Order: sequence, then C-alpha cells, then structure tokens
Amino acid sequence: MGDLANVKNTLPAEMQDVFDADSLAGDLYDGVQGGFAVISIRGSRFRIAKAGEETVMLNEKDEPIGSLECVLVKASRNVSKLYYAKSFEEGDDAAPDCWSIDGITPDQGATTPQSKKCATCPQNVWGSKITPAGKKTKACGDNRRIAVVPLGDIANQQYDGAMMLRVPAASLADLALYGKGMAGKGFPYNAIGTRIGFDTSASFPKLTFKPIRPLTQEELVQVAEVAVSPTVHAILDAPPTETPVEQEPAAEPEAAVSLDFEQGDGDDVNAVTAEMEGKAPPKKKAATKKKAAAKKPEPEPEPAEEEAAADPVEESLDDLLADLDSLG
Repeated sequence: MGDLANVKNTLPAEMQDVFDADSLAGDLYDGVQGGFAVISIRGSRFRIAKAGEETVMLNEKDEPIGSLECVLVKASRNVSKLYYAKSFEEGDDAAPDCWSIDGITPDQGATTPQSKKCATCPQNVWGSKITPAGKKTKACGDNRRIAVVPLGDIANQQYDGAMMLRVPAASLADLALYGKGMAGKGFPYNAIGTRIGFDTSASFPKLTFKPIRPLTQEELVQVAEVAVSPTVHAILDAPPTETPVEQEPAAEPEAAVSLDFEQGDGDDVNAVTAEMEGKAPPKKKAATKKKAAAKKPEPEPEPAEEEAAADPVEESLDDLLADLDSLG
C-alpha cells in the first residue's frame, strides 16, 4: 500500500501531477452532501431527525428535555415559507406542496407552486385559512432557518456538525426580540450560548430564547469553523424535501394569530413579523380602533389601552437586556 500511495514518486516529473493525491482529493466526493440532522418541535418535544429516523431528545434520566442549550451558528436572512394543501396528521412525512426558501418565489422543486411570487400568492394572504378555533390566518406558514450546534459539543460529531432548526411563525417575534436585544448590547448572536425552551403558557409549540453565557475563546474558534462548513450552507439553502417535516404544519399558522407577545396584543406580533418580512405593519386593526373610538363619547380609554399593551413588551426587552448585562 505504501508503494501505491507514493506511485507518483516513481514516475517521470512530467507525469507526477496526473497522480498527485492532493490535487485529486475530492474528485469523487466534493459536492455530495450526506444530509444533516433536523431539530423539530412537534408536540412541544425537541426531536432530532436524520436519515429517516427521528428520536426524542432525552436527558440523563431518559426524560424529554425541557430546553435546548445551543449556539445559533448562522441564521437565514430571509423568512422561508411552507404550504401544505392538507392538514398535518401525526406520522405524516409528506413534503409540502409549495415552499419558498427565500420567501420571494416558490422553489423550483415545489410540486404544486401556488403563485409565481410569494407577494401575490393567495395562500400568503391573511385569512386564506381558518383555524379549527375559527381564527383567520395564512395558509402558507412562515419560518426562519437556523443552523445550531449543542453548547457543550460544538463539533457535534454524532450528528455531523450543525443541525437545522426551523423557527415557526409563532416564535418569530420572540426571536426578533432576542436578536435585537443582543445587537443593542453589541453581542453577536453566534458568540453566546442560547437556551431555547417552550412557552408553557401557550397551547401550541412556541419557543422562548434566553442567553446563557458568552463562549470561550476555544468555542469561538470551533463556531467559526462550523459557520463556513458545507453543512451550514446546505441547511440555509436546502429544500425541505431533503428533510422530514419537523413540526406540525397546521399549528404554525394558528400560532401566528393566537400569539400573545409577552402579554402584549396582536399588533406587537404583526409589527415585528412584518418588519422581518420587509413589509409595513398591518393597519386594518388600528383603523378599526380609530373608527370605534370615533363613535364613543369618551375616547380616552382607547389610547390608555394601547399604552398598556405596549408596556409588557418594553418590560420584556428590559428583562432581556438585564440578562445580557449579567453576562459581563
């Protein structure tokens, strides 16, 4: 075997480049993505799926973990979209009928594209779906792709590095609040350990995000290596058909309309979500308030109600900034 490995050394100089192991490296495997693990939150349980197998994440007592300690390595700038023509059923692993990775146009691999552009898609219109609770929502659900690694095991060799987490529509406002809080304090989101948990007051899978601690110098080096890996690139750009469905599609749109943003009203959620999508916040609700106030002889309570709704949001941001301050 040693003679075969050094075969070029036995050849004339003009032929050695043809059999150079370094230059040939990758010819047979570059561009082939072996797949990546997907973290799902179906049933308010953290699960890991890879190669067709899905397991619930357990602690040392073999109990489902209540929170995930991880590093947010890289997040997509775009809000992706998923549309299922049929409601999700437990155990269903069918691919979505239409999806968009960039939130602008349907992916070329979508089996049943609903429109040429997401902005004009009838499934992306508020009220295109009615939830079982009778609330209006969008038939096409929003989500943000994030490549994550365990805080205590950044290399994550068991699952070949970074894993994909799709943050559903119900949790986008909380993720935005978390990101803005860190940015306001000068913390890069990928330089901090993050605890992702579930909002126990919500009746649907809704994520929460809290800072744990700054990464060590060694951990920062590891995260930097993972961030430029082919796996992270694939996570942010790969179509959903390459991975199992990681959350109940029917729950995502319902969460978007029933979300209470840190005890605030629905306008707070719509404003943050619209800002993330590059759109103006919906004003239909505000217009309704003004019209209703005009009919009342004493309109003073209306502004007071709006002010009260905004206070908890400001307090939640203050709490987050206080947590970040404690990190030093």
